[in-house]
Amino acid sequence: MTILTNEQPKWFWAVSVFTLFFSFCGIMTFVSELFMSNEVFKSLTAEERYFQTHRPFWVLIVFGINVICGSISAVLILLRNKLAFKFGIIAVLCTCIQILYYNMFTSITDVIGIINMQYPLIILITSVLLLLFVKYSIIKKWLS
Repeated sequence: MTILTNEQPKWFWAVSVFTLFFSFCGIMTFVSELFMSNEVFKSLTAEERYFQTHRPFWVLIVFGINVICGSISAVLILLRNKLAFKFGIIAVLCTCIQILYYNMFTSITDVIGIINMQYPLIILITSVLLLLFVKYSIIKKWLS
């Protein structure tokens, strides 16, 4: 008699912990933007201060939804729950909305430079890869 188990490989847990760390970095970025001190705000360039003060509030809300859903997804991966995929989709969609807003409706590249636009793209690519990881984990029945 053989008992079949869908035990996860060690790399599954490594990627899962990375996902949690990635989400924690997103939360820290969101909190630091939300509660920016006057000293930090004054240290920004005039253009950066302009973007901070003239950014629509809904963009900040989308950012918050992004990091909350991404964090919930990371925790659900560690709990081996396939709902992580749905929260991951919401997080990736929010990332896309933010990137589209900044690239289409602002002149952000003039302020931070085209080379610094790699950071949002790295976040988007990493988020999509983590979403594919979750989908693969569901197919392998590592998440239920």
